[in-house]
Amino acid sequence: MDMSKISYIAESLFANTGIPVHCIIQTDSYPMICTGFDETSDPFLTDIELRMRWFIVDIKTAPPVLLLHNDGAAYCCFADQDSNYIVLGPVSLEAPTAETTENFKKLHSITSDSFRLPYIESARFHAGAALAYFMFTGKQYDWQGNTWAVTEKDVTDNFLAASFQRFILDTSEQEQIRFGYQYEREAFRAIREGTPEVIMERIKNNNQVSKPVKTVRDDFKHYEYLCCEILVLAVRAAIEGGLSSDVAYSLQGVGKQRLESCKTIPEIILLMRQTMIGIAACVQTAKEQNVQRSYIEKCRMYIGAHLNVPFTLEEMADSVGTNPSYMSRRFSQEMGMGIKKFTQSRRMDAAANLLKFSNTDISTIASYLCYPSQSHFGAVFKRHFGVTPLKYREREKIDDGQLF
Repeated sequence: MDMSKISYIAESLFANTGIPVHCIIQTDSYPMICTGFDETSDPFLTDIELRMRWFIVDIKTAPPVLLLHNDGAAYCCFADQDSNYIVLGPVSLEAPTAETTENFKKLHSITSDSFRLPYIESARFHAGAALAYFMFTGKQYDWQGNTWAVTEKDVTDNFLAASFQRFILDTSEQEQIRFGYQYEREAFRAIREGTPEVIMERIKNNNQVSKPVKTVRDDFKHYEYLCCEILVLAVRAAIEGGLSSDVAYSLQGVGKQRLESCKTIPEIILLMRQTMIGIAACVQTAKEQNVQRSYIEKCRMYIGAHLNVPFTLEEMADSVGTNPSYMSRRFSQEMGMGIKKFTQSRRMDAAANLLKFSNTDISTIASYLCYPSQSHFGAVFKRHFGVTPLKYREREKIDDGQLF
């Protein structure tokens, strides 16, 4: 089942039952589809331990399980035929009070004021779970007589709890670092903001990129998965930061090609670091280019508003918000000509229009467009159009009667 179909089913289930749906897709990047909560109120995003609890098991053999978690919420989990892992919930089987809601938020580090734990009666949740299981697997399941597992401490024989305990024990013994949602936000904010120096400083001070919690038994495979996750998240952050999607996805493709050639874990770690720093640098360049284009547009607007007003480069740079030398250099690079030549060209276009569409005498036009004398204006005009202002008017003049 592809991601679009999984997403469609998840959204349809939530729309019809009100039960939140979380799906982890079995691809190299392990994306997660979430419905029912926004980014700031989804406990699976704000609490990494809750997320790991459901997604660390051997999902190929996961049967449907109903569980009352010790956070006071109900969940249902199962795997589809492609080993994608589905978790329904969290929901409250009783109308949640303000106190239970606050306790749930505190337990899962939810700061959103808009968070509400969905209230679904037990029978409705059973029915919704049966429907979800059928839609994802094509199989029917007899929920009658299926009892709720009680709290987490009472289901140690359950495959989820057992796997969770083993995971915590393994990572504790290995003294591995457990990343929180806040760490993820900070790391990828640096990419979104185009600050590669922040990433370099974090690596230098913490060296945390090389010490993530291991979620699979094979070390090399674990780092391959982690690298793919970083590629996906880094590309998303880069696009949000202003990098074009074409460039971002091309960088992702290059990263995957380089990953294929990695033979050792240190090579993958180096690739992850280079990927995050390199993509952040690309975002930084894109932002600088956007700022530069903004400067150029401001310059063009300033010139257009000052065709009849003398101005200096210093005055223009002060209005635009930069320094004269940088402004002149960037303008020439972007426009293919200097500011003086561009201004002259715009004034010549204005002069041609005045000659063609008005009866204003040539000396007045010259003075209006900031030329010190009619002869100077005439010489510049002839170099630009190949004829004198008078010849141009005789050739191009539109009579008043032709304008209607």
